[in-house]
Amino acid sequence: MEVVKAMIHDQNLPMLLWAEASNPTMYVQNKSPHRILGDKTPEEALIGVKLEVNKLRIFGCPIFIYVPKEKRTK
Repeated sequence: MEVVKAMIHDQNLPMLLWAEASNPTMYVQNKSPHRILGDKTPEEALIGVKLEVNKLRIFGCPIFIYVPKEKRTK
C-alpha cells in the first residue's frame, strides 16, 4: 500500500483513486525480478521467455485514444 500511496502522492491525485493505482502497482511487482528465482521474473521462470517492458508507462501520464477515420463523427 505504501507504493500505491506514493504513486498517488507523486501525481497529486485524490486518494479515492487507490484502486486504480493498485492495478499497475501489482502488475509491476509481478513483473519484477526476485532473488529467490535467480533474478528472474515469475513469468520468465514459468515460461522461459524474457519479458518486454517497452509498453510500460509512467502512472498518471496523459494518454491519447486513436479513433480510425471511418469511425469519426462530428
